[in-house]
Amino acid sequence: YQWGDYGSPHPSVPGNRFSARFTKKVNMDAGTYVFKANADDGVRVYLDNQLVIDAWPNVGFNQRSQSVNVAAGEHTIRVEYLEDAARAYLNFDFQPIAQFSEKTGKSVFYNWGSGSPRSGIPSDFFSAIFDQSNSFSAGDYFIQALADDGVKVEVDGNMLIDRWSHYTGKADRTLWLGVTEGQHTVKTHYLENVFGAAILSDIVPLDSWLAYYYPNKELSGMPAASKIISPTGSLKTLYQDFGTGSPAPGVGSDNFSAKYTTAKRVTAGEYILRAKADDGIRVYVDGKLYVDRWTNSGFREDSIKINIADRPGVPEGEKDIHWIDVEYYDLAAEGKVEVGLEPFHEAVKDQWVGEIFPNQNFQGTPYIIGGSNSLSPIAKIDYQWGNAGSPHSLVAGDNFSARFTKKLNMEAGTYAFRANADDGIRVKLDNQVIIDNWSFAPQGAGIYLPGGEHTLTVEYIEISGNAFAKLDIEKLSPNKIFYQFGKNVQYNWGLSGPATFPTDHFEAVFDQSQNVQAGDHFIQTFADDGVQVEIDGQMFINRWTDYTGTADRALWLGASSGSHTIKTRYYDNVLEAGVFSHIVPFDKWLAYYYPNKTLNGFPVAAKVLEPVGDSKRLSESHQASSPVPEVGADNFSVRYTTAKRLDAGYYSLRTRADDGIRVYVDGVLVLDRWTGGVKEDSIRLKITDRPNVAVSEKNVHWIDVEYYDDIAAGHIELSIDKQPGPIYLTTHYNYTFSQAVDKQMSVVPQTDLHSKYLRSDSLVKDDKGTWRVNGSGWNVRNGPGTSYNIVGTMVHWAPASILRTVPVTGDLNWYQIAAWMIPLRNDVEYYMNPANFAKESTQYFQFLKLSESAGLDVNEVNSKILNGKGILQGKASAFAEAGRTYGINEVYLISHALLETGDGKSELATGVRVTKVDGKDVEPKTVYNMYGIKALDSCPLECGSEYAYKMGWTTPELAIKGGAKFIAEQYIDVGQDTLYKMRWNPSAPGTHQYATDIGWAVKQVYRIKSLYDLLSNYTLIFDEPVYK
Repeated sequence: YQWGDYGSPHPSVPGNRFSARFTKKVNMDAGTYVFKANADDGVRVYLDNQLVIDAWPNVGFNQRSQSVNVAAGEHTIRVEYLEDAARAYLNFDFQPIAQFSEKTGKSVFYNWGSGSPRSGIPSDFFSAIFDQSNSFSAGDYFIQALADDGVKVEVDGNMLIDRWSHYTGKADRTLWLGVTEGQHTVKTHYLENVFGAAILSDIVPLDSWLAYYYPNKELSGMPAASKIISPTGSLKTLYQDFGTGSPAPGVGSDNFSAKYTTAKRVTAGEYILRAKADDGIRVYVDGKLYVDRWTNSGFREDSIKINIADRPGVPEGEKDIHWIDVEYYDLAAEGKVEVGLEPFHEAVKDQWVGEIFPNQNFQGTPYIIGGSNSLSPIAKIDYQWGNAGSPHSLVAGDNFSARFTKKLNMEAGTYAFRANADDGIRVKLDNQVIIDNWSFAPQGAGIYLPGGEHTLTVEYIEISGNAFAKLDIEKLSPNKIFYQFGKNVQYNWGLSGPATFPTDHFEAVFDQSQNVQAGDHFIQTFADDGVQVEIDGQMFINRWTDYTGTADRALWLGASSGSHTIKTRYYDNVLEAGVFSHIVPFDKWLAYYYPNKTLNGFPVAAKVLEPVGDSKRLSESHQASSPVPEVGADNFSVRYTTAKRLDAGYYSLRTRADDGIRVYVDGVLVLDRWTGGVKEDSIRLKITDRPNVAVSEKNVHWIDVEYYDDIAAGHIELSIDKQPGPIYLTTHYNYTFSQAVDKQMSVVPQTDLHSKYLRSDSLVKDDKGTWRVNGSGWNVRNGPGTSYNIVGTMVHWAPASILRTVPVTGDLNWYQIAAWMIPLRNDVEYYMNPANFAKESTQYFQFLKLSESAGLDVNEVNSKILNGKGILQGKASAFAEAGRTYGINEVYLISHALLETGDGKSELATGVRVTKVDGKDVEPKTVYNMYGIKALDSCPLECGSEYAYKMGWTTPELAIKGGAKFIAEQYIDVGQDTLYKMRWNPSAPGTHQYATDIGWAVKQVYRIKSLYDLLSNYTLIFDEPVYK
């Protein structure tokens, strides 16, 4: 109808806003018909009251077409029309669509795009029947069709696929089960509506793979090719290796994708789904996506563990049939894909399989690594993932868990299982937990196993930070032997043996594998009978003999940080049985405890003691209690051992023990005080490098301490401290040596060196009876006569003492005298030249820095120097405090005080009661002067005590400290902090000098050196002058 702008189907109906319905009953042959309708404004078409075309309104006024499958017989067609306004028209027609038939093989593949399949057939609205009838082998098949648009697959008169509709973008598939061998009628019916036209239809045996190939990486459009791929191997996997070539005609060698489909009978259970591809891959099982790795890569494996259950809601014969779909793409270069399902229980036979979970709870679907068909089999559980690594690229470096499983045939015997991990590890044998260490520490277990198949399971947890896991399995013996795991071994079975073992003739292995800190360690064993210690395959102790009664030990130097395999092997012959074995870092103390005071028998307990303080001393105090449960609180003994690096030199060895103590160094007894009571002992110990050992061991020394406790409180302390230095310093001065000597000669130095002789006419007596030099320029000679050498000169009125008169023939008498004289230049040069005094000599102490503390031990000074020294007895702390306060060497202060006070017994030292000062009455007080300060020769007691009164030195301690202040202010603080500087003042020669005697500095050192020789702990710092 063409009603135009204002027409209508009936005169009584206006030309706008009307509707019409046209109805007809028609006898139609069976087949597919195309219904076509066009209208302005709207049209609807019904066939037997089923809506076929719905254009209400007809947007765009285009022709609408729809194919309909019609059964033979009478049918009612109803056309409804809507007119809104303006032009009005309605066109409707229907007719059978064009159809053709074709005999094909078992597979159908056509992609006509927008074209016609053949001459006389339109490009739209046609149908076809493809006869795939053929002879088939008995078995199960799946049928898959991909059609744009409708498709039906008929098998032996049964319609197995029936989708007679527009293109859905998805394949249609079904199962064809229990197929008998022989000829079968198979037909694929195809319907094309409009636009693209394509049909793929395949009959595929179960386990074979149907492949669709696409000329792009996105699986877009219709496939360009397809093929059926036979399965590979016993697992019937998908396997295609394209190399650098094309997978099929019509597809390039790069930038292509593929879809693979199979149906398999799979018994319910746990499986490993292995997906290996170069490049991206996705794998679906029963429509669920399990592997999704759509990325570029080389050939890599992405595998997970899945649980396959029977399909619900399907016939019994289909419950165990599962659909597997694989999507794959290749980017460039080589291409390869491999996908298979492997029963988990088969994958773990003689192979480790790892299940990796992205959580700490072993929950969800795990990723799989390893197994019999893995690209990367797991040879052993020995992983170092570090701080950010994990076992799988898709699992973060923290908060994951892993389970490793392996079935293996094992011969009968005793096996050691050792596990170590950060953070936790658990080991199961035949589903029984044998190691449960859910924290960071190595553990082990020894188990006797009957021969046969056993299942090992290792569970691992990582929380954060560093991550590693390790399991070692070792067959120790075909026999049943005693095995224990732990860092320290200490067993004393006496006349028995371990539970369930005989009392004699048994063997044991102790696994002491552990993480150790980098550094030096010592190994010590004490065994009745034979013992061996092996570390990382190297034998350190090997005494496979009966009991010797002594410990066996060895050094383990330069151990690397981390885990080490450590084993102690032991055998018992007869009678008593026991074994101790320890790995001890240098400086820590290994203690053996005995239930007697004589260190007799076999130890009953042991422990490792941490060293105390910077000196890493031994210290154990148990007061009135027991040090270990195995011994009592009294009447026990202990043997302590350590190894230390001690460079050659002198050391202070100090002990404090309640009760007896002995100390051995490298087997030599150096301190023996095996008596009761509390006492401190100290010695100066000379350490020399050990001979006949490797260079790395020369400064390694063994320290053994024997101790016993009698009754009541018990305590032991021992320290070995290097005596520092000496420290040698130098100070440079702006004078040449010659200039410095010139300066000294100009200020009239004095000396009492040499035998001294003057002729009798050079001396006269003064009114007080003192002999004096009469006149200037008299030469002093070393013998009675002018033929002897001149050794000095004396100035006018210088005092002298006549020792003897010597007659000289033809001359006046000569006198041998005692006197101070002006020295010759060469004598001055001798004492001024530091090169004349060797560092090892006593005279070198003139360069000792008096401004540096000697670091003395107060108790040692009191007992060895000040004991019996009158008022100074017990005053070491006052000297030490004075030295610290004013920066003066304590030994110098003590030496000075002993000299000035006559060993602490002079009147000035013991106290002088002062009532007058400078002639004026004062409040009476007893004062002390320890250094003879201001005690002039003309008034030593009066002047010395009055100065002490003025300074407030009312106690010995105040006098010690106050005098130190005076010395510091007058000399030390102005830079003259050695005896040499006090005498020669090299920064300003000839000025501010403590004495005129050229030998003064040297004369002072002997007492200072003798005091140092009494001590065992001090610091020496020397400062030698260097002239310009």
